[in-house]
This record gives sequence, structure tokens and C-alpha cells, in this order.
Amino acid sequence: MHKSFCILLSFLILGNLIKAQEVPASPWRLGLKYGKGFMITHSPIMEYVSEQHFSKSELILEKRLNGTKEWHDRYGYPYAGMSISHFNFDKKEFFGEAISLSPYYSFSIVNGQKLDLRLRTTVGAGWIEKTFDLEENHKNVAIGSQLNLFFGVLMEMNYHPSDEWGFSMGINYSHFSNTGFQNPNLGINLPTIELGIVHQFGKDAELIKEAQLPETKKEENILFNFRWANGISDNYPVGGPKFLASAMSFEVEKEMNQKSNLGMGLDFYYNPAQKSKLAQDSIYIDSGWENLQLGISAHHLMKFGKFGCGIKAGFYLKKEDDDLRNIYTEVYGQHPIWKDLSAFFSLKTHLARAEYSLLGIKYRLK
Repeated sequence: MHKSFCILLSFLILGNLIKAQEVPASPWRLGLKYGKGFMITHSPIMEYVSEQHFSKSELILEKRLNGTKEWHDRYGYPYAGMSISHFNFDKKEFFGEAISLSPYYSFSIVNGQKLDLRLRTTVGAGWIEKTFDLEENHKNVAIGSQLNLFFGVLMEMNYHPSDEWGFSMGINYSHFSNTGFQNPNLGINLPTIELGIVHQFGKDAELIKEAQLPETKKEENILFNFRWANGISDNYPVGGPKFLASAMSFEVEKEMNQKSNLGMGLDFYYNPAQKSKLAQDSIYIDSGWENLQLGISAHHLMKFGKFGCGIKAGFYLKKEDDDLRNIYTEVYGQHPIWKDLSAFFSLKTHLARAEYSLLGIKYRLK
């Protein structure tokens, strides 16, 4: 999971470098990509299943956003699309096959008349045919559930010899994880090299510049937030009980510009699975203060209109489980639901280890 964290962090940094550009009007694009890759070994106990290669086929449908929202212009009129991918592993006894379905945004980093460099990020659902089974598939210690979260990042070069057709070549990174909902959950990391062909079609649409849009109310420069969320956490042995984890945060956030916010926070995490895990090692703690994880954090939020996605990095001031790293992270997305109230989804990790996912609310304090 630490590679996913580093890649997403790079995306958030690159997001602030993406500038509005003079680009062609917004056609539809239908594309087919094919790639070859391998599975990254990120844990010694995965060596049985990770020394293998796979092929990947992907179908995409996307459309350039033409400026009907203010943020379209700020991000260089990105493409919004949908991807469906098929992964065919050579050691089918462990994983079989996998499928992902995910929406995405694709951003211009370098844009030319015939040649452009693009960055694509996608988050969606993934399905894996064969998962861990104590009797029939016990060597697959990477993943314990068929339904998973899918995450991908693609950096690709596109060449357009004509207005209707284009070709692409890129490096893609894909990740399957159930976010700690069902053990085992070491995750699957799949880098690929891909080639593709794209057909552009549809009636051209006039680009709308930000200056042409009606003015919107300027947001407050300093924000104070309260967050509350819950999630389901699993623990070994496989097939044992699941636990309800809770998280609470107090944040102060500064609006840096129309594209991003920076902030700091005080975080409280309470996960009964931690107490159960420690008891297996003959370490017994109380259910109250001893089981509480306390930390301080910094976060970066990127804004795409009302929707925002961000990353948080924190340091524990208090924790009982020595197996957890001192550094924790959260990757999250949020969207307003009513006045100062937003809903958010978050994945909490300890770099290489996903702990659990959270679903909650974020309230902007007056």
C-alpha cells in the first residue's frame, strides 16, 4: 500500500502544476489498450504467488470537460471517463482472473497539437476470481475477498496523426485491496507497460473560459472542521469476528488557492481489533483510554468543484500496538451534502499496511 500512497502523493503535487491551456474543443474518445506486467513482491510471505506475469486489456470511454464548471479551466479541461479492465494472470491457481470498473479524470501535463503527456487517476471496484482459502488456496495470502477497492495511476504519451485517430503508450500502476475489511489483505500491486488506440468522435463543443462564468461566493480563508467516521476492521485468525472502528478529528484548514487547501489536525482513533490483536500476543489492555490511538496530522485537499480528494499524513502521540508504524496516512474523498455538512470516505493505512476504511461526516464549524 505504500507504493499507492507515494503515487497518489505525486498526483496531488502534480495537480497544482497543471495549468489551464488552449486546447482543442471537447470530443468523445473511445479507446482500447493492451499491456503486459508483473506482480510486485512487497512481502516475503507473498513470494509463492507474486513471481508471475499477466496481460491486461482495457476499454475506455471519455469526454473532455468543456468549462461548464469553474474548475475545468483551472485543470486544463481534463477528460472524465470510465474504464473497464481485465487482468489475466499466468499462475491461475492463485488468483484466476481479475476485473476492474472505475471512473477517472485524465489531466494534461504537456499539451501539443499532435503530441501530449497525460496523467490519469482512477478509483473504483475490483473483482478477483480466486481468493484465500484455508484448504484450497492457502498460499494466496495477498487477498481474502473477491470484491475489492481498485486504484490506478497511468502516465501516458498520446500521438494524434489525425483529428479522428490517436495512439498511446504509457506506464500504469494498479492496486487491489479490500482495505482491511477481510483478512488476509496484503494487497496486489500490478505495474504494466501499455499500448493503445483511440478514436475521437462527436460534435465539437465550444470551450467556456472561467472569466465567462458567473462569479461565485468566495470561500472563507481559514476553516475549522470536525470529523466523525466509522469503519469495519478485521483481525486474525481468518474468519474471526469483525470490529467497529471509530475516528474523530479536529482540523484547522487554510484555503491556499481555488485548487487546494492545506491543514493540520488532532486525530483520535478507536479500534477494538487492536485490543483483540494484542490479546493474542498476551498483551492485555483496557477498552478505554489504553485502546485509544492519538495523533497529529497534516493534510492536503485538492478541489474539483464541490468534490474534493486529499491525503493526510500523521504521527502517533499514543498507541499500544508496537507492530504499527509511528506514521499513519489517510486517503480520502469528500462531497457536501447540506450547508456546512459534507460526507467523506477514507482509507487509513500504515504505509505498507491498510488498516480499515472509514465512512463519515465532516462539519465546518462557524
